[in-house]
Amino acid sequence: MTGASRMASGESVVASGVDRTSSPLLSLLHLCDSLFPLGGFAHSDGLEAATASGRITGRDGLRSWMDACLDDNLGRFEGPAVILAWRVFAMGSAPVVGSPPVVGSPPVVESAFRRTSECRSTTSMAPTGVATLLELDAEVHALRPSSAARQASRAMGTRLLKTWQQIHQTRDVDDLSEFLDHVAKSGARARPDVAQGFSPAMSMDVAQAFSPAVPVQLTLPVAFGVVCASAGIEERTTLEAFIYTRLASTVSCAMRVMSIGQHEAHALLASLLTRVPAVAGGILARGDPPAAFMPAMDLAAMSHQYVHSRLFRS
Repeated sequence: MTGASRMASGESVVASGVDRTSSPLLSLLHLCDSLFPLGGFAHSDGLEAATASGRITGRDGLRSWMDACLDDNLGRFEGPAVILAWRVFAMGSAPVVGSPPVVGSPPVVESAFRRTSECRSTTSMAPTGVATLLELDAEVHALRPSSAARQASRAMGTRLLKTWQQIHQTRDVDDLSEFLDHVAKSGARARPDVAQGFSPAMSMDVAQAFSPAVPVQLTLPVAFGVVCASAGIEERTTLEAFIYTRLASTVSCAMRVMSIGQHEAHALLASLLTRVPAVAGGILARGDPPAAFMPAMDLAAMSHQYVHSRLFRS
């Protein structure tokens, strides 16, 4: 049975390069722990600016903000990105048949990754997979109008992927991380020197592959989907865990920028978590690609740089 047919039948599918040395549950708990060095504590996703301006005040205001986070940001934008990234990595090539296409896979990226992985070891992450993953990531990056939010997502995603790779060293994550790392160190902007360090046979492919439209880092939703697939964490569990970490991060931020106590804040979080299964089920049932229309949250994120005294970077 193929990976696509197993996934379509509901059977658990994990990446062939998965780290099986630890329990998927323990890996997930480690990943979602606030002590994991992700850097999310430094970002408020616009909440600091919204509270500083007086647009969000008190428990009711925070509830409205978090409802928008859950329904719009996570339900329509970041959540679908996590699922698509998980499927690309778990399938080893491309999303399960029936999933909406992201963007066409650039043949030159496929060729460059194929030769990179062949030079270092065998890999189950097909060239079409890495090309699809990069195109998905570019889409997620472009859908954020705030430059600070774009930079924050890339910073956290890059740190997540690198930290996970250093801890677990699964084959497919190694291949992907090494490919992105070399491109980043070389400049990654369609110059001849981007090919330094590669064999002559692939230098032309690499030099032509990368332009400002092709990322050399991964956004947080894409990186989260990748590392969960590599750890053998199932699709729906990955999605619900991502939603939890984002909501918990928002509550943590709120307790630092608003007059709200721990018990009240966590009671609000617990109330929102009862809605997560339905939101996750909707994401999986619709199968939509990432989409974003969150003008109030985007405006708050863009105005964060004008907050006089800031605790957060974004």
